Amino acid sequence: MKRFAKIKKIQFPVLSDAKSEVIRAFGLVNDNYAAGSYAHGVAWPIILVIAPDGTVSHRFSHRNHHIRPDIDAVLKELGKK
Repeated sequence: MKRFAKIKKIQFPVLSDAKSEVIRAFGLVNDNYAAGSYAHGVAWPIILVIAPDGTVSHRFSHRNHHIRPDIDAVLKELGKK
């Protein structure tokens, strides 16, 4: 992930969750894929905003993997504070 982040010039922490432990903890596992499927263990598309105290302050998601959170709507919502 470090190499990927460097190549893509990502300026924020990136999480590698090869065993899907974090997405399971947050209840984000896309259950449309059965065990053994190439996509088993993938997450729903989501944006989580983590507050300075480590809690999730905002969650933007949809239960359809074809629908991604709209970044303009996310930024608008975050700008309300």
